[in-house]
Amino acid sequence: MHKSTWSPSAPRASHGDGSYFWNANRKLWTYVREGPRDPATGKRRQIRVTCAHPKALRTRIDPTRIPPVVKTRLQVKMTAKIAELERTGWMPSNASPVLSDWLDRWLETIKKPQLKPKTYANYVGPCNASIKPTLGAMRLKDIQPADIRRMLNWITADQPTPDGRIRKARSAATADNAFTILDLALADAVREGLLASNPCERTRRISAEGRETIPFTPAEARRILELEPDPMLHLMWGLLLALGMRQGELLAILAPSLVLREVTDADGARRTTHCIVVMWELQRLKDPHRRPGLKHVDLGDGWWLLEVKSKAGNRILPLPRELDDELTAYMATHQAGTHGLLFHDQGRPIGADWQRDRWRDACTRAGLDYRKPHSARHFAATELDRANLPEGIRTDLMGHADIGVTEAVYTHRDVSRLLEGTQAVEDSLRSAVTPDDITPTPAEDVERRKRRFSSRRIRAWDGTAPMGEWDSIKAAAESLVKRGKGSPSGVMATLQNINKALRRQGTAYGWTWEYAD
Repeated sequence: MHKSTWSPSAPRASHGDGSYFWNANRKLWTYVREGPRDPATGKRRQIRVTCAHPKALRTRIDPTRIPPVVKTRLQVKMTAKIAELERTGWMPSNASPVLSDWLDRWLETIKKPQLKPKTYANYVGPCNASIKPTLGAMRLKDIQPADIRRMLNWITADQPTPDGRIRKARSAATADNAFTILDLALADAVREGLLASNPCERTRRISAEGRETIPFTPAEARRILELEPDPMLHLMWGLLLALGMRQGELLAILAPSLVLREVTDADGARRTTHCIVVMWELQRLKDPHRRPGLKHVDLGDGWWLLEVKSKAGNRILPLPRELDDELTAYMATHQAGTHGLLFHDQGRPIGADWQRDRWRDACTRAGLDYRKPHSARHFAATELDRANLPEGIRTDLMGHADIGVTEAVYTHRDVSRLLEGTQAVEDSLRSAVTPDDITPTPAEDVERRKRRFSSRRIRAWDGTAPMGEWDSIKAAAESLVKRGKGSPSGVMATLQNINKALRRQGTAYGWTWEYAD
């Protein structure tokens, strides 16, 4: 326990200013101020800074009187330490925090416990590369839509670097990603009470059209499989194309996760097939932090098995007949790798880069332009749609919680499939019966004329009928007008045309007339 000396005769400091004392054991002056109470226990917390006694005065130390130069140094240190504690959120502050400080705190305390490691890294990258260089020094309350637009323009334009080089412009998708992350960070600042409103909500985001993924045709996919000589890669490509698995899910298949199930084929035959229970995805991580509750298996050397992307991603995939036979033959001639991995490189886990290089070779061998391995997932979703399978089956196989993702992102309809739709419309048009092809009954004709002339006035009476009949029609029209049925000319025209239809039946609406030649 350090011995300290304090003089009761020293002037009492004002409330909240803290206290100074000499620590004889450590030969240091100490300045102590009260901090906020611990929110968990309610106990007092103190803020301490120390400073050495000046050498020139060390021979005559008076523990009851602190030298002014020491007091000034302690106050400067205390001010800096309080600012740091406010920046990190340890102490509340009335000042709006700087965006750079808020992003560090937001990433560390809010997002890191929520996200998987690679997803968290995808948040850190745009913050450091795009947001902080342009808006990092601004206080949250000062950020306006114009500042956010300036950030987006900075990202999408060539920029000089301190070493005299030119940083090439980034894509609109990169700018849109930075906007999304800034929007999330400022929305959490509003929830924390650090910001009144989110300026991103008042800013029009940049229009970003991602690169379109072009799925393989069935003939192209078949050519990749036929020209692949390696048994392990042949099986891997078959699983990617037929089951639409994600890369990490495929590389994380464990031999114990393959189960046998009794199934019925489309032709009604009963057989036993292997099913893949999708539970894990393989990742290599530099920062092995894990959100609380995340299931994981440490494979060593930075390799981890992490639980799949979502609850919907945890699924079971039965293998079709040919793929099941190929898997059975492969397992009979190849041993599992570390921790039971089905696919491995001399016992070691296979990374996405290793697999991507082999996939590129497979595309070249088949005479195809390179497309990412994830395009095989698009191919599977498109073929499931072409097979007219129910939405529930498609989402279960793809591991999606919502059919909207399967439809909007992964399903691609070719021209032949679209032609089916336009042809169906044309067939409907040709087979349709028009009203002119139908001869209405007299009663239907009268009703049709009533509906037509009650909503649209055709013309006024032209005076071609005999005057006596004109007087009868006029009297009837005036009676209808008095009852609020329409204008005189409109009602007369309606009565005339209704009477035409009645004449064809040999009847009249209380009067008759003949047109003059």
